[in-house]
Amino acid sequence: MRRVIAATPERLFEAWTCPAELRHWWGPESVSCTAAEVDLQVGGRYRIANRLADGTTLWISGAFECIDRPRKLVYTWCVGPGSPPAELVTVTFEAHPMGTEVVIVHERIAAAVTRDRHEQGWLGCLDGLGVYLRRGV
Repeated sequence: MRRVIAATPERLFEAWTCPAELRHWWGPESVSCTAAEVDLQVGGRYRIANRLADGTTLWISGAFECIDRPRKLVYTWCVGPGSPPAELVTVTFEAHPMGTEVVIVHERIAAAVTRDRHEQGWLGCLDGLGVYLRRGV
């Protein structure tokens, strides 16, 4: 996934890693982020609660493998308890004449249907992030 957002890499990195900010923009339109915890250090863990349209809460969690502020984050990704082996997410923030290009690579996805759901989720997250930052927060 790629999206240019009118903000600096520093601002985007902060919005991506600050729990208070994540709760405002994380998730596709029908999902709300009800809790976020981030221990921003290599080996540190994160947890994000997604409240789905039907009222259930789905937890996404993992550990940071690489933190290169404000250019890159690499972290594992697990959904709920008993999930398959951890997937891997790499997010880069690359300077662009119109702001910053956010590039998301989500790997180790076991099934095509899961990949498609992740794609829709990431598109929704990027939409939400752009709207959040346009508000001037």
